[in-house]
Amino acid sequence: MQRASPAPAGLTGLAETAFIPLVARALAAERFPDAGFRDPTAEAIYGALQLDLTAYVGGNASMHGVIARSWMLDQIVGVFTSRHPNAQIVDLGAGLSTRFERIDNGMMTWIDVDQAPVITLRQTLFPHVPRRRMVALDIGSPGWVDRLELAETPTLVVGEGFFVYLEPEVAAATIRDLAAAVPGRPCELAFDYVSPLLVGTPRAHPVLNRLNAARPDGAPVTFRWGARRAADLAPADAGWQVVRTHPVYDKIGFPYPLIDRLLRLCGGGHVHAIAHLARAAQPRPITPPAAEAVPAGAASRTPDAAPPRPAPRALGRLHPAMPRRRV
Repeated sequence: MQRASPAPAGLTGLAETAFIPLVARALAAERFPDAGFRDPTAEAIYGALQLDLTAYVGGNASMHGVIARSWMLDQIVGVFTSRHPNAQIVDLGAGLSTRFERIDNGMMTWIDVDQAPVITLRQTLFPHVPRRRMVALDIGSPGWVDRLELAETPTLVVGEGFFVYLEPEVAAATIRDLAAAVPGRPCELAFDYVSPLLVGTPRAHPVLNRLNAARPDGAPVTFRWGARRAADLAPADAGWQVVRTHPVYDKIGFPYPLIDRLLRLCGGGHVHAIAHLARAAQPRPITPPAAEAVPAGAASRTPDAAPPRPAPRALGRLHPAMPRRRV
Protein backbone atom coordinates (compact mmCIF):
# COMPACT_ATOMS: atom_id res chain seq x y z
CA MET A 1 0.00 0.00 0.00
CA GLN A 2 1.29 3.44 -0.88
CA ARG A 3 2.25 5.55 2.08
CA ALA A 4 -0.35 8.23 2.80
CA SER A 5 0.59 11.78 1.89
CA PRO A 6 0.68 14.30 4.73
CA ALA A 7 -1.62 16.40 2.53
CA PRO A 8 -1.61 20.12 1.73
CA ALA A 9 -0.81 22.48 4.61
CA GLY A 10 1.44 19.85 6.18
CA LEU A 11 -1.05 17.96 8.33
CA THR A 12 0.93 15.58 10.54
CA GLY A 13 0.48 13.89 13.88
CA LEU A 14 -2.85 14.54 15.54
CA ALA A 15 -3.93 16.93 12.78
CA GLU A 16 -3.63 14.09 10.28
CA THR A 17 -6.48 12.22 11.99
CA ALA A 18 -8.83 14.74 10.33
CA PHE A 19 -8.73 12.51 7.25
CA ILE A 20 -10.09 9.42 9.06
CA PRO A 21 -13.73 10.58 9.56
CA LEU A 22 -13.68 12.44 6.25
CA VAL A 23 -12.90 9.23 4.38
CA ALA A 24 -15.53 7.25 6.34
CA ARG A 25 -18.25 9.78 5.51
CA ALA A 26 -17.13 10.13 1.89
CA LEU A 27 -17.29 6.37 1.36
CA ALA A 28 -20.44 5.80 3.43
CA ALA A 29 -22.86 5.54 0.52
CA GLU A 30 -20.51 3.17 -1.33
CA ARG A 31 -19.47 0.95 1.57
CA PHE A 32 -22.74 0.95 3.52
CA PRO A 33 -25.54 1.62 1.03
CA ASP A 34 -28.24 0.34 3.41
CA ALA A 35 -27.20 2.64 6.27
CA GLY A 36 -29.13 5.59 4.86
CA PHE A 37 -26.29 8.07 5.31
CA ARG A 38 -24.68 10.12 2.58
CA ASP A 39 -22.45 13.17 2.83
CA PRO A 40 -22.14 14.88 -0.58
CA THR A 41 -19.77 17.56 0.74
CA ALA A 42 -17.39 14.94 2.16
CA GLU A 43 -17.53 13.11 -1.17
CA ALA A 44 -16.65 16.32 -3.02
CA ILE A 45 -13.72 17.10 -0.70
CA TYR A 46 -12.47 13.52 -0.96
CA GLY A 47 -12.26 13.98 -4.71
CA ALA A 48 -10.92 17.53 -4.62
CA LEU A 49 -7.92 16.61 -2.43
CA GLN A 50 -6.51 14.42 -5.22
CA LEU A 51 -4.51 12.42 -2.70
CA ASP A 52 -4.02 8.74 -2.04
CA LEU A 53 -6.19 8.43 1.08
CA THR A 54 -6.27 4.63 1.25
CA ALA A 55 -4.22 4.67 4.48
CA TYR A 56 -7.18 6.35 6.22
CA VAL A 57 -9.73 3.70 5.23
CA GLY A 58 -10.62 1.71 8.34
CA GLY A 59 -12.31 -1.63 8.84
CA ASN A 60 -16.08 -1.91 8.57
CA ALA A 61 -16.65 -1.59 12.31
CA SER A 62 -14.43 1.49 12.59
CA MET A 63 -15.96 3.24 9.59
CA HIS A 64 -19.48 2.29 10.61
CA GLY A 65 -18.76 3.73 14.05
CA VAL A 66 -17.65 7.05 12.56
CA ILE A 67 -20.83 7.24 10.48
CA ALA A 68 -22.97 6.34 13.50
CA ARG A 69 -21.42 8.97 15.76
CA SER A 70 -21.72 11.61 13.02
CA TRP A 71 -25.39 10.83 12.56
CA MET A 72 -26.04 10.80 16.32
CA LEU A 73 -24.32 14.15 16.85
CA ASP A 74 -26.29 15.56 13.92
CA GLN A 75 -29.47 14.61 15.80
CA ILE A 76 -28.33 16.31 19.01
CA VAL A 77 -27.44 19.50 17.15
CA GLY A 78 -30.73 19.34 15.27
CA VAL A 79 -32.78 19.06 18.46
CA PHE A 80 -30.89 21.97 20.04
CA THR A 81 -31.36 24.24 17.02
CA SER A 82 -35.03 23.31 16.79
CA ARG A 83 -35.38 24.89 20.25
CA HIS A 84 -32.90 27.69 19.52
CA PRO A 85 -32.89 28.39 15.74
CA ASN A 86 -30.37 31.22 16.13
CA ALA A 87 -28.04 29.11 18.27
CA GLN A 88 -24.28 29.34 18.20
CA ILE A 89 -22.53 26.02 17.47
CA VAL A 90 -18.86 25.58 18.36
CA ASP A 91 -17.09 22.64 16.70
CA LEU A 92 -13.95 21.80 18.67
CA GLY A 93 -11.30 19.93 16.74
CA ALA A 94 -13.38 20.48 13.63
CA GLY A 95 -10.90 18.78 11.32
CA LEU A 96 -12.62 18.37 7.96
CA SER A 97 -16.09 18.12 9.47
CA THR A 98 -19.02 18.85 7.15
CA ARG A 99 -21.74 19.02 9.79
CA PHE A 100 -22.57 22.64 8.99
CA GLU A 101 -23.26 21.66 5.38
CA ARG A 102 -25.43 18.71 6.49
CA ILE A 103 -27.70 20.46 8.98
CA ASP A 104 -27.52 24.25 8.47
CA ASN A 105 -30.96 25.77 9.13
CA GLY A 106 -30.09 29.11 7.55
CA MET A 107 -30.10 30.94 10.91
CA MET A 108 -27.51 29.32 13.19
CA THR A 109 -23.98 30.65 13.55
CA TRP A 110 -21.02 28.29 13.50
CA ILE A 111 -17.43 28.37 14.75
CA ASP A 112 -14.95 25.76 13.51
CA VAL A 113 -11.95 25.49 15.84
CA ASP A 114 -8.73 23.58 15.21
CA GLN A 115 -4.95 23.84 14.86
CA ALA A 116 -3.64 26.38 12.35
CA PRO A 117 -2.64 23.85 9.63
CA VAL A 118 -6.10 22.28 9.71
CA ILE A 119 -7.88 25.63 9.53
CA THR A 120 -5.63 26.68 6.65
CA LEU A 121 -6.66 23.55 4.76
CA ARG A 122 -10.33 24.08 5.62
CA GLN A 123 -10.18 27.59 4.22
CA THR A 124 -9.06 26.22 0.85
CA LEU A 125 -11.84 23.62 0.74
CA PHE A 126 -14.92 25.30 2.20
CA PRO A 127 -16.62 28.41 0.78
CA HIS A 128 -16.95 31.50 2.94
CA VAL A 129 -20.31 31.72 4.71
CA PRO A 130 -21.05 34.89 6.74
CA ARG A 131 -22.56 32.86 9.59
CA ARG A 132 -19.50 30.62 9.93
CA ARG A 133 -16.07 31.48 11.31
CA MET A 134 -12.94 29.36 11.31
CA VAL A 135 -10.64 29.96 14.27
CA ALA A 136 -7.08 28.65 14.46
CA LEU A 137 -5.80 28.11 17.99
CA ASP A 138 -4.45 25.50 20.37
CA ILE A 139 -7.43 24.41 22.42
CA GLY A 140 -6.49 24.39 26.09
CA SER A 141 -3.83 27.09 25.81
CA PRO A 142 -4.19 30.08 28.18
CA GLY A 143 -7.13 32.29 27.20
CA TRP A 144 -8.20 30.05 24.32
CA VAL A 145 -11.93 30.42 25.06
CA ASP A 146 -11.71 34.22 25.00
CA ARG A 147 -10.30 34.03 21.49
CA LEU A 148 -13.52 32.38 20.31
CA GLU A 149 -15.39 35.66 20.98
CA LEU A 150 -18.58 33.79 21.85
CA ALA A 151 -21.87 35.61 21.44
CA GLU A 152 -24.31 35.77 24.35
CA THR A 153 -26.75 33.35 22.77
CA PRO A 154 -27.72 29.70 23.35
CA THR A 155 -24.62 27.66 22.62
CA LEU A 156 -23.91 24.05 21.76
CA VAL A 157 -20.32 22.79 21.76
CA VAL A 158 -19.51 19.67 19.75
CA GLY A 159 -16.32 17.65 20.04
CA GLU A 160 -16.33 14.78 17.54
CA GLY A 161 -13.17 12.67 17.64
CA PHE A 162 -11.56 15.34 19.82
CA PHE A 163 -11.62 14.70 23.57
CA VAL A 164 -10.37 11.12 23.17
CA TYR A 165 -6.97 12.47 22.05
CA LEU A 166 -6.52 14.84 25.04
CA GLU A 167 -4.62 14.05 28.19
CA PRO A 168 -7.12 13.58 31.06
CA GLU A 169 -6.13 16.79 32.83
CA VAL A 170 -6.41 18.76 29.57
CA ALA A 171 -9.84 17.29 28.84
CA ALA A 172 -11.03 18.22 32.34
CA ALA A 173 -9.62 21.76 32.06
CA THR A 174 -11.23 22.24 28.65
CA ILE A 175 -14.64 21.18 29.97
CA ARG A 176 -14.23 23.57 32.93
CA ASP A 177 -13.19 26.41 30.60
CA LEU A 178 -16.28 25.89 28.47
CA ALA A 179 -18.57 25.95 31.48
CA ALA A 180 -17.03 29.19 32.74
CA ALA A 181 -17.38 30.79 29.30
CA VAL A 182 -21.16 30.45 29.01
CA PRO A 183 -22.76 31.82 32.20
CA GLY A 184 -26.35 33.01 32.01
CA ARG A 185 -27.31 31.25 28.80
CA PRO A 186 -28.50 27.77 27.80
CA CYS A 187 -25.48 25.69 26.83
CA GLU A 188 -24.98 22.05 25.93
CA LEU A 189 -21.91 19.96 25.21
CA ALA A 190 -21.84 16.80 23.07
CA PHE A 191 -18.78 14.69 22.38
CA ASP A 192 -17.74 11.09 21.85
CA TYR A 193 -15.62 9.11 24.26
CA VAL A 194 -14.21 5.60 24.58
CA SER A 195 -13.64 3.03 27.28
CA PRO A 196 -10.48 3.60 29.35
CA LEU A 197 -9.46 0.11 28.23
CA LEU A 198 -8.79 1.57 24.77
CA VAL A 199 -6.61 4.39 26.09
CA GLY A 200 -2.93 4.13 25.19
CA THR A 201 -3.47 1.19 22.85
CA PRO A 202 -3.12 2.41 19.25
CA ARG A 203 -3.38 -1.19 18.03
CA ALA A 204 -7.04 -1.07 19.04
CA HIS A 205 -7.58 1.35 16.15
CA PRO A 206 -6.28 -0.10 12.87
CA VAL A 207 -5.89 3.25 11.09
CA LEU A 208 -3.94 4.82 13.96
CA ASN A 209 -1.75 1.72 14.10
CA ARG A 210 -1.09 2.03 10.37
CA LEU A 211 -0.28 5.75 10.55
CA ASN A 212 2.01 5.34 13.55
CA ALA A 213 3.89 2.56 11.76
CA ALA A 214 4.29 4.75 8.66
CA ARG A 215 5.66 7.66 10.69
CA PRO A 216 7.92 6.03 13.31
CA ASP A 217 9.83 9.24 13.97
CA GLY A 218 6.76 11.13 15.21
CA ALA A 219 5.00 10.92 18.56
CA PRO A 220 2.46 8.07 18.39
CA VAL A 221 -1.14 9.17 18.02
CA THR A 222 -3.41 7.24 20.36
CA PHE A 223 -6.48 7.62 22.55
CA ARG A 224 -5.47 9.33 25.80
CA TRP A 225 -8.75 9.83 27.66
CA GLY A 226 -11.77 7.66 28.32
CA ALA A 227 -14.60 7.26 30.81
CA ARG A 228 -16.21 4.27 32.48
CA ARG A 229 -19.24 6.03 34.00
CA ALA A 230 -21.39 9.05 33.27
CA ALA A 231 -19.99 10.59 36.45
CA ASP A 232 -16.51 10.55 34.88
CA LEU A 233 -17.47 12.65 31.87
CA ALA A 234 -17.05 16.07 33.47
CA PRO A 235 -15.37 17.44 36.62
CA ALA A 236 -17.83 17.56 39.50
CA ASP A 237 -17.22 21.29 39.99
CA ALA A 238 -17.71 22.30 36.35
CA GLY A 239 -21.48 22.75 36.46
CA TRP A 240 -22.45 20.27 33.75
CA GLN A 241 -25.33 17.83 34.01
CA VAL A 242 -25.16 14.56 32.14
CA VAL A 243 -28.37 14.52 30.13
CA ARG A 244 -27.78 11.18 28.47
CA THR A 245 -25.18 8.87 27.02
CA HIS A 246 -25.70 7.17 23.64
CA PRO A 247 -23.73 3.96 22.93
CA VAL A 248 -22.39 4.15 19.39
CA TYR A 249 -22.18 0.37 19.06
CA ASP A 250 -25.95 0.08 19.59
CA LYS A 251 -26.41 1.74 16.20
CA ILE A 252 -24.31 -0.54 14.02
CA GLY A 253 -25.89 -3.94 14.50
CA PHE A 254 -24.93 -7.35 15.83
CA PRO A 255 -22.52 -8.36 17.31
CA TYR A 256 -21.36 -4.89 18.35
CA PRO A 257 -24.14 -4.07 20.86
CA LEU A 258 -23.33 -7.38 22.57
CA ILE A 259 -19.64 -6.50 22.72
CA ASP A 260 -20.53 -3.14 24.28
CA ARG A 261 -22.78 -4.73 26.90
CA LEU A 262 -20.19 -7.33 27.83
CA LEU A 263 -17.56 -4.64 28.32
CA ARG A 264 -19.92 -2.66 30.54
CA LEU A 265 -20.68 -5.75 32.62
CA CYS A 266 -16.93 -6.14 33.12
CA GLY A 267 -16.69 -2.55 34.39
CA GLY A 268 -15.00 -1.15 31.30
CA GLY A 269 -17.78 1.25 30.28
CA HIS A 270 -19.00 1.73 26.73
CA VAL A 271 -16.61 0.83 23.95
CA HIS A 272 -17.58 4.07 22.20
CA ALA A 273 -20.38 6.45 23.15
CA ILE A 274 -21.73 9.97 22.79
CA ALA A 275 -21.93 12.12 25.92
CA HIS A 276 -24.64 14.77 26.02
CA LEU A 277 -24.23 17.35 28.81
CA ALA A 278 -26.08 20.55 29.64
CA ARG A 279 -25.50 23.64 31.74
CA ALA A 280 -28.44 25.68 33.00
CA ALA A 281 -28.88 29.39 32.44
CA GLN A 282 -30.12 29.51 36.05
CA PRO A 283 -29.28 27.00 38.83
CA ARG A 284 -32.11 24.57 39.63
CA PRO A 285 -32.41 21.31 41.53
CA ILE A 286 -32.02 18.37 39.20
CA THR A 287 -32.72 14.67 39.01
CA PRO A 288 -30.24 12.42 37.21
CA PRO A 289 -31.61 10.95 33.96
CA ALA A 290 -32.92 7.43 34.28
CA ALA A 291 -30.80 6.23 31.33
CA GLU A 292 -27.65 6.22 33.42
CA ALA A 293 -27.94 7.30 37.03
CA VAL A 294 -25.05 9.33 38.42
CA PRO A 295 -24.05 9.12 42.11
CA ALA A 296 -24.64 12.09 44.39
CA GLY A 297 -21.80 14.58 44.29
CA ALA A 298 -20.83 13.64 40.74
CA ALA A 299 -20.82 15.83 37.66
CA SER A 300 -24.58 15.83 37.19
CA ARG A 301 -25.35 17.11 40.73
CA THR A 302 -23.44 20.36 40.77
CA PRO A 303 -25.03 23.61 42.06
CA ASP A 304 -25.12 25.14 38.58
CA ALA A 305 -26.34 22.02 36.81
CA ALA A 306 -29.06 22.20 34.22
CA PRO A 307 -32.65 21.01 34.75
CA PRO A 308 -33.46 17.74 33.04
CA ARG A 309 -34.10 18.31 29.35
CA PRO A 310 -36.38 16.21 27.19
CA ALA A 311 -34.32 13.43 25.65
CA PRO A 312 -33.76 13.76 21.91
CA ARG A 313 -36.03 11.62 19.81
CA ALA A 314 -34.96 8.02 19.73
CA LEU A 315 -31.87 7.65 17.63
CA GLY A 316 -32.48 5.15 14.86
CA ARG A 317 -30.31 2.12 14.29
CA LEU A 318 -27.61 2.72 11.71
CA HIS A 319 -28.24 -0.64 10.13
CA PRO A 320 -30.19 -2.06 7.17
CA ALA A 321 -33.33 -2.04 9.38
CA MET A 322 -33.11 1.73 9.83
CA PRO A 323 -35.33 3.85 7.53
CA ARG A 324 -33.25 5.46 4.84
CA ARG A 325 -32.24 9.03 5.59
CA ARG A 326 -30.13 11.10 3.23
CA VAL A 327 -28.18 14.03 4.63
